[in-house]
Amino acid sequence: NNPITGKNGSLQKLCTVSLRACQELTPLIQAIYEELLSSLSSPSDKTHGETETTTNNSVKKLKQDNSAFTIADGLVQRLLVE
Repeated sequence: NNPITGKNGSLQKLCTVSLRACQELTPLIQAIYEELLSSLSSPSDKTHGETETTTNNSVKKLKQDNSAFTIADGLVQRLLVE
């Protein structure tokens, strides 16, 4: 993992903290996607205006505006709420 560098409040510090967070969360996100892909045959839930499609060994969650909703989106939203 990359070290966190830079003065408090600096762009360098923000970037290195963000990179470190991504490095730490990557194994979790990969495990979540692997679990989703392994359960492709299970029925999908459609809630809050979202639809789920499964094609060619992929899982895609769409928001109401048809943009992709990713695990990273969900994690960031949850972390900002808490």
